Amino acid sequence: MSDFFRLWWSDWPAFLQMGKHGFFVWGSVASVVVALAGEQWALRRRARRVQRALLAAQAQEQAP
Repeated sequence: MSDFFRLWWSDWPAFLQMGKHGFFVWGSVASVVVALAGEQWALRRRARRVQRALLAAQAQEQAP
């Protein structure tokens, strides 16, 4: 097997510790996941608001 696929850590606790930088690494990963989830939530909310506005505008056009 090539060196590319060689594991750099001896076990899972060592992987999670990331050479004593695990708090910063996993904290950064968590921050990105939270930011992406928040962006997804905001986009869905905005899309629903636009869809409601379009439906209201269509209803006003059809009303006599």
